[in-house]
Amino acid sequence: EREAARKKLEAAELARRQTNLSEKERKLKEQAEQRKKEKELAEAEEAKREEARQAREQALKEEQEAFLKTQQKNFEEQQKKREENYANQVKEAEIAEQKKKAAIEELDKKNKFQQEQLEKQKELLEEETQKKLEQIAVDDQKARQTILEQQEKDKLALEQTRRDNEAELLRQK
Repeated sequence: EREAARKKLEAAELARRQTNLSEKERKLKEQAEQRKKEKELAEAEEAKREEARQAREQALKEEQEAFLKTQQKNFEEQQKKREENYANQVKEAEIAEQKKKAAIEELDKKNKFQQEQLEKQKELLEEETQKKLEQIAVDDQKARQTILEQQEKDKLALEQTRRDNEAELLRQK
């Protein structure tokens, strides 16, 4: 009986131990499942964080690319404006140079025309002066001739008067 009680007790102890073991195994299993769920949750959270980080990086990258494209576009537009301004300045300088050349040519033409006019006036004055001098010489010659003729007449008249006087004197004697 004792043996049977002892065996019964051992069997009860064994059952209790198996129950405890089963309970421990169940708890361990639950804990393992809990840890597995927590690990899966942690991995899922980590995956979400990684996904969010990659999304932020991608958004930042796209934003930087857009910024760089805008900067590049602005730079190209500024460069184009600078080139256009330079081209306009070159054109304006060329136009100004052409205007200067045209003005110089116009002044040269006017100066040449005035020079020609002055030359013509000079020639006309010289011709006029020459004609006046020739006329003066002719007038002088005429005046001399007139004077000489008058002197000759006076001389002849004086001679005639002398002869008349001499003849009168001879008659009076």
